Amino acid sequence: MLIIFIVSIQQEEPDTRDSKIIYSNSLDLILAFYLEYTVCDTVSQFSMNIFRAFLLFCCSLNCTRAEINGNVLADELTRVIEDVGYTQMQKHLNRLQYTESMVDYPSVTRKTADSIQYKFQEMEQALGNLKTTIEEEYKLFSSQMTSRDCCDQAEYSYDSRFRSKVDFENICVTTSLLSSRQKKYPTDKVLQAMKTNHRNNPSLLWQYVGLESGVLINYPATKLSDCNAYDPRYRPFYKTGASPVPKDVVVLVDASKSMTGNYLQKAKDAANTVLETLNSNDRVGIVMFNDYAYVPTSSDQSCYGNRLAAVTRKTKSVLKSFINTKTAERNTNYANAFTKAFDYFKNSSPSSDRDQIILFLTDGQNAGPEDSLKVIHDRNSQLGNRVVIHTFGIGDVSTSAESLLRKISEQIGSNSTYGEIKIGRYQPVPDVTYLPEALGSFYTYTNNPVAVKPLFTLPYTDYFSNNGLIISACLTLMFGSEFIGVVCTDIKLSELVTDTSYLQEGEMTYSFIMDGFERTLVHPLLPDPRDNSAEEYEVNNIYNFETASDVRTVIESMKLGNAGSKEINTTFTQVRGNLLMEGDKRTIIHAVYQWEPIMGSNFSLCIVFPNQSLKRNLNDLPASSTAFMYHRWDLTNWPSPVCRQFARYATTEHSSVKLTPEAFVDPGEYLDTEETKSDVRKMEDLVSGVITTNPGIKRSAINGVLATEEIEKIWKNNQKEATFIVWRYLATQEGVIRVYPGVRLPDAYDFKLRPWYRRTLANRNMNVISAPYNDYWGAGKVISISRNLNTKSSRSSSQNEVTEAVLVSDFSMFYFHQMVKKKYPQCNDKKYICMIIDNSGFLVMHPFLIESQEFYSEDRQIHITNMEGRIARSLMTRNVMFRQPCLSVENEREQMTYRVILTYLHINGIDAMATEGYEIRPIRDTNLFFILKSKSNDEAYQCCSDEKSKKSPNVVQCTSEVCDCLCYKQVNFNDCENAYTIIDNHLPCSAKLPELTSVDFNEDRMTKNLPLCFPYDCNCRKNELDCYNVSGCSWCTETMTGDILENGFCALQETCPAHVCQTDDCSPKCGASKDSQEKDDSIVIIVVPIVCVLIVFLLIVSVIILYRCRQGNNPKQTYLDPVGDLEKEDAAPHYHEVGYVHTITPDSTEGDFQLNKYDGRRLPAHPPVENSTDLYLTCSSSNGS
Repeated sequence: MLIIFIVSIQQEEPDTRDSKIIYSNSLDLILAFYLEYTVCDTVSQFSMNIFRAFLLFCCSLNCTRAEINGNVLADELTRVIEDVGYTQMQKHLNRLQYTESMVDYPSVTRKTADSIQYKFQEMEQALGNLKTTIEEEYKLFSSQMTSRDCCDQAEYSYDSRFRSKVDFENICVTTSLLSSRQKKYPTDKVLQAMKTNHRNNPSLLWQYVGLESGVLINYPATKLSDCNAYDPRYRPFYKTGASPVPKDVVVLVDASKSMTGNYLQKAKDAANTVLETLNSNDRVGIVMFNDYAYVPTSSDQSCYGNRLAAVTRKTKSVLKSFINTKTAERNTNYANAFTKAFDYFKNSSPSSDRDQIILFLTDGQNAGPEDSLKVIHDRNSQLGNRVVIHTFGIGDVSTSAESLLRKISEQIGSNSTYGEIKIGRYQPVPDVTYLPEALGSFYTYTNNPVAVKPLFTLPYTDYFSNNGLIISACLTLMFGSEFIGVVCTDIKLSELVTDTSYLQEGEMTYSFIMDGFERTLVHPLLPDPRDNSAEEYEVNNIYNFETASDVRTVIESMKLGNAGSKEINTTFTQVRGNLLMEGDKRTIIHAVYQWEPIMGSNFSLCIVFPNQSLKRNLNDLPASSTAFMYHRWDLTNWPSPVCRQFARYATTEHSSVKLTPEAFVDPGEYLDTEETKSDVRKMEDLVSGVITTNPGIKRSAINGVLATEEIEKIWKNNQKEATFIVWRYLATQEGVIRVYPGVRLPDAYDFKLRPWYRRTLANRNMNVISAPYNDYWGAGKVISISRNLNTKSSRSSSQNEVTEAVLVSDFSMFYFHQMVKKKYPQCNDKKYICMIIDNSGFLVMHPFLIESQEFYSEDRQIHITNMEGRIARSLMTRNVMFRQPCLSVENEREQMTYRVILTYLHINGIDAMATEGYEIRPIRDTNLFFILKSKSNDEAYQCCSDEKSKKSPNVVQCTSEVCDCLCYKQVNFNDCENAYTIIDNHLPCSAKLPELTSVDFNEDRMTKNLPLCFPYDCNCRKNELDCYNVSGCSWCTETMTGDILENGFCALQETCPAHVCQTDDCSPKCGASKDSQEKDDSIVIIVVPIVCVLIVFLLIVSVIILYRCRQGNNPKQTYLDPVGDLEKEDAAPHYHEVGYVHTITPDSTEGDFQLNKYDGRRLPAHPPVENSTDLYLTCSSSNGS
C-alpha cells in the first residue's frame, strides 16, 4: 500500500496547497494504521515519524512549483550578511558607550551662518584692496600690453585647488575681438595686490577684472581655451556687477527690405548679444518689425508673444531661433512695433523695483501712417511713464530719420503728469561691425547704483577650470564718475557651504540657503554643490522645493533678513539609490525650521531639524597601533605580503581605511590639498597614540576608526567560510570606510554619495540586495548585499534607533544564480523560469543576465518592463507594481520610476500560475521578490523595447500605455514665469548623486606579477556551483568563436569571463566533471525517490516482524483513531503547517496609501509595506490566499 502511494505521488504533480495537505493527511492515516500493529509505543511513535519524514521528502521532490518558499532564500542571504560579521559587529557597537544630548537648534544654525559669513567677509576684504588699487592706478594704465596673453602657451603647473594649470607669479590678459574701445592694460601694482590677497587668504580662487573695453585681467595666470569667443562683459559676474538692478527689456529690430545684407545680420547679432547681457533677474521680449510687428511663438508656449519672459537658457534659445529665422521684406512702421512693445509691459506683472527699457534698432525712415510719438505717449502714460527708450541708428541714417530717433529717445510730446519722463539715449552706429557691442552696452546708459558691498552671483559654471559651480563676489570700478568695469573674486559653491554639506546633526536634518528674491542658492533637491558636472540651475524659486503648507511664514521672514524658529510638518526626501532608476523615498516628519540671516549678504540660512533631534557621540576609545592602515599605499608602508585581488593592488594582512572629506575639520582644505607622507604619518601616529596633536581630523572620525577595528578581525576569521565574497566594506556615519582586502580608494571618494549607501538607508533594517553591476575593480558583474548597523537611544522621546554604519559585501552574479538554483529545484526544471526582482523592478536574477554576453559587457541594469513585459503588466494591473512620479527641477519634467509592493491584501504573494503563468513571493527581510514563471506562457512581450531600455530615463518620453519604460512626462511649465503652472500635486525629485573629480591612478604595472590574494584552486572545482563558490573563479562553457565545449570546466575569471574561454586551450585542467550542476541535480531527482522506496520497504519488513511479535503477546485490538491516540499523549496533531504569517507594523513616519485625485497614482512614495513581513510558505493555492 505504501509503495503504491509513493509511486502515485511520484507520477503526479500537485499544483495547489490543498493537494499537499491531502498528501500529508493521507500519510498520517496510513501511518496510524501501521501504528496499531506495533509492539512497543516508543518504537511505534519513532517508526511513524521516520515513515512520515521520508514520505513527505519523497513527495516534495515533485512538488516543484508549489514550494516557492521565500524564507529559503531569505535565510541564505542572512547567512551571507552574517558571514561578513553583521551580528558580531552589531553586538560590538552595542557594547560601546555613547554620550547623548539634545541638539541646540539656534546655536547650530547661528554657528553655520557665521561660518558662511566669515568666508564672504574674506572675499569682501580682498575685493576692497583690489578695487582701491585699480581705481588709484587706472590713470597709469598703459595702451601697450606688457602682461602675458591668456591665449598664449606658457609654463604652468597643476594646482589641485584650482584644478587647472596656473602660474601664481603672473597675471594674464585677454581682449575681446568685438571691442571697439580704447584698450588700457594694468600696471605691476595690480599684480602685486592680487598676490598679496592670495598670500593673506590662500582659500581665494580666481581674482579678475573685467573692463568696459572688453579687457580681462586674470590671476593667477592660466591658459584660456577658445580665447576668441571670450568676452568678459557677457559673463554672469560682469552682468551682476555692472547692472545689479532687475530689468525688463524689449528689443525692437527693423527687418524691413532696407535691412538686407550685412545690416540685418548685424542687427540679429546685436539682439542676440543683448540676450547674453541679461541676468536671471531680468525679463525680456523681442519684436521684429516691418509694416507689421512680429513676435515669437513656440509649439508649447504662447507666452513669448505677449508677455515678458524670464531670462533662462530656454528663453534665450527660443528667442534666438525667432531672431535668426526672420528675413528682410516690406516697409517700416514704427508705430506697430511700439504698440507691440508696450503690450509686453502691459501683459506682464508690474514691478516698481525693475528698470523697464525699450531698445529700438533701425536704419531708416518711418513709412507708417501712424504717429509713433503719439503711440509712445498714450501707451507709456498708462504705465506711469516707467519705460525708457534707447534708439540706435544703423549706417548712414538720414537727418530726418535721426531727428525722429532722438525725439523717440527723449519721448517728445509725452506728459509728465502721468509720471516722470525717463530720458533715453540715441546712439548712431555708422559702422555696423560694432553694432553688437553698442547695443550690448545699453545698461551703461542707466545710472546704476554703485555697490558699496559686494554683489553676489547665483551659482554658475566656472569657465576656467573643472571646479563645478562657483559664486562670484563683485564690486563696481569707477574712474571719477565714469563706470570702467568690475572687479571680482570667486569661491567654489562646495567650499562656501561646506558646513551645510557635511552637517552631522542626524540623518534627516537638512539645510537650504536663499536670497531676498526667493532664489535658492542651496537645497538638497538642487544639484549637489560638490558635483563637478553640475550645470547652472534656473528653476530656483524656493517654493519649488519647500512645499509644506506652513512654510510661507518662514520664507517671508527670511526674505526680510530676520531670524526665527517654527515647527512644521514637512516631507523629507532621500534618494533610494540611483535617482533616475530607483527614484526617491519620502517621509513625513515633524520638524523645526530654524533660520538666520547671513550678515553682509542678501542670503539667509535655514536648517530643518527633526523635532526632538538627538546628538549622539561615541565616547573616546583607547588608541590602537593596529587599527589604522591608510589606503594610500604610495604614502605609507603596507605590510607584506601584497597581492592581487582582481585588478587591484591589495593586501590581506589588514583592511585599508579611507577618510572621506566629512571626517576632517575642514573638508574643503582636505579636497584641495595634495596628501603627503607627512600627513599620513601624523594620522597614523594620532590613531596609535604616539602623538596627541590633531592634524585636522574630527574626534568622531578617530573614534570611528578605532570602533571598526573589530570588523577586520571578523573578516579575517570568516574568510575561509565565505570564499565566494569578492569585497567587504564597512562605512560609518563619521566618514570612515574600511575595505577588505585592503586597497586604495580615489582621493575624492565619498561613500555617502554612492547609490549603495543611499539604497541601504532608504531600506533600513533589511538585507538590501542590488541589481548586478560592473565592478570597477575587475571582478566582473557583482551583486551587493548591505545592511545598516544601529544603536538605540536611551531617550524614548527621540528617534529610537540611529544608524551608525553600513556593512556591505559583494559577490559574483553567477554565484547568486547558482546558489538560488541549488536552493530551489524548480529553477532546474525546464518547465519554469526563476527570476528575482528588487523593489524598484530591476532584475537581480534572470537567465538573460547569465546568458547574455552583451549584458555582461554593458554597464546597465535590466528592468522587468523590458525583459518580462507580460508579468510587469500583470503586476501593474494588480497594483503590486506602480509608477512613482517626481518633479525634476533640472529638466522641468515629471520623472517616473517603479515601486514593487505587496500590500496587506497580498501579504504572502500572488499565485497567478493557472491564469497568467507566474507566481510572485516576497523574500523576507529583503528588498527582493521571487517570481516563478511557466515556460508554457512564455510569449514574448515587452513593455519597454531594447532600444529604449538602453537609454537614460530622462530622455525617454512616456507613452499612454499602462506598462511602460522608465521614462518622463512633460509637465505644465510656464517659461515666461520660469515656474510650474501647478505644483500642488507634484513632489520634487531629489538631486542626482554628484560626480566628484579625483586624480586617477593606474595599478596595472604593480599587479602584473603579484600572486592572488586568495589562491583557491579554480581548476579543480568539479561543477559550476563549486566553481562560483570561490570569488575569482568562472565556469567555462564555450569558446571565443561561440562553440559549446563538450566538457565544461572551472578556471580563473580572467581566463573565462561570462562562460567564454579566452585562451586557445579550452579544456579541463584538473579532471573537472563533464556535466554542470544541472545534470547533478537531475541525477539526484531520479535516485533519491528510488532510495526512499527501498528504505520504506525495509521499514515495512520490520513492521511485519513487530506485528507478528505483538500478535503473540498482546491480542487486544483497537479501532483506527490516530487523533484520539495523539490527544491521550497531549500532543499536537501532526498536520503539515500550511502557513504562518507574522505582520510587522510599518513605521508610522512612512505615510499611508493616498490616491492622487488626478491620475490615481500613490503619493507619497511609501505605502505601509514594501517587503517587511515574516512569511513561511509551502505549496500555495491558485487564489493566492
